[in-house]
Formats: sequence, structure tokens, C-alpha cells
Amino acid sequence: MKINKYILSDKEYRELMRIAPIITVDVLLFNKDLKKILLFKRKNDPLKNKYYSCGGRLLKNEGFTDCALRKLKEETGLKINKNNLRFNGIFNEIWPNSKFINVNYHAVNIYFLYIMKKENDISKICLDEQHSNFKWFNINNKSIHPIIKDKIKIIINNEKIE
Repeated sequence: MKINKYILSDKEYRELMRIAPIITVDVLLFNKDLKKILLFKRKNDPLKNKYYSCGGRLLKNEGFTDCALRKLKEETGLKINKNNLRFNGIFNEIWPNSKFINVNYHAVNIYFLYIMKKENDISKICLDEQHSNFKWFNINNKSIHPIIKDKIKIIINNEKIE
């Protein structure tokens, strides 16, 4: 099926966010022993100035994996093999604010795990305009956002099962 790459105007996107949840796809990047996670400092709301995973809105007719690959490339410059992505779950994310004044953020978030073979692969990262920095965090770091902590727990449990 052909992906509709139609980009919504701010007015259309605001209205969509005002009346309905959006579907988003995120990629959580881990080191090979799953002890560290690479997070990205956001420049925009929600979660402005917080470290979080990369990802974004699913486009019409786009597959989840294709969206994960696209968002990872757009936001970090990383191009990865889709066979190395692992689906890990779905999360309901609701925030009191968004990029639009008086409109909260509600996303049904589908998230994937990607294991970076070498931690120094981050030298290839080229951030987009939504992020100001990135860094590795130990998965037990208390400063990690609670939703990312919840996703880490699920990922670690899923990896133990396999």
C-alpha cells in the first residue's frame, strides 16, 4: 500500500490532536548487554528539555516498522536494518501539554527495541531540529522518565523470555 506522506498543516495537526489520540512509533536504543539506553534531549513540548526516546507520528498507510525506521533516520540520521528491530509493546501516553497551546497530548505509542552493536556508533548520529543532545544512561538511573523506565522493564522482561 502506498504511504501518504501528506504533512498536516499546524492547523490540521492541532485539530487532530484536540479531538483524537494520535498513533506514534518510538525506538528505544540499547547497548548490547541491555544495561544502557541512549536517550535524546527534546527541544519541544511535550517533555521539553527532558531526555526521551526518539519517534513520532505514524503516517497514513505506513507500517509500524517502516515508521520506526523513518523516524529513527529523520531524528538521528541512523539507518538500520529492519530485521534488527524488535517490537516490544504499546503504551498510552497522555501529557497535559503539547506543541499547541491549550491542547493536551495523547498518543497510542507502539515501541521497538534496537540493540546498538557498538556504543561508539553514536558518532554517526546527526540530530534533527527537535533534539539538542543525546547520551547514554544506565538503565537504573533515577533521572530517566517514568514512562521510559516502564518500557525498559518490559523490554528486559521480554528479552529474558526469548
